[in-house]
Amino acid sequence: MDTSVVPHSQPADVGVLYVQYRDLLLHVACRKFRVPDSDAENLMQEVFLAYMQTEARVENTKAWLVAAMCNASRHYWRQQSRTESLPDDISDHSDPVSHGLADHFAVTLTLRKALRYLQPRCRETLYLHYYEGR
Repeated sequence: MDTSVVPHSQPADVGVLYVQYRDLLLHVACRKFRVPDSDAENLMQEVFLAYMQTEARVENTKAWLVAAMCNASRHYWRQQSRTESLPDDISDHSDPVSHGLADHFAVTLTLRKALRYLQPRCRETLYLHYYEGR
């Protein structure tokens, strides 16, 4: 295998590298990091894009691509751990009383903020009328 520096100005060479290292990079992502096949393909394309955009001199192309794929796979799992989807049956597990709480709190906070803009006398009048029923 050729491990020499590949000039980035020749897209045909990147195509050859893609074909040459595709299976290896997919193996690294799917087997070593257990990235799903469809996502591993996307990661591999991101790695090749990064390879084409790098301005650093690449001494060992294979090692660079494998290391980049490892880093991309780690990043993939970090991103996945931050976003976990809710189960489909979430409504079965939630408290029906709490469904309107967010709206209730939003209205309460908005009213409090609006009341702060009034003169103290007007504010007290509204408070006495609506909250204490006087």
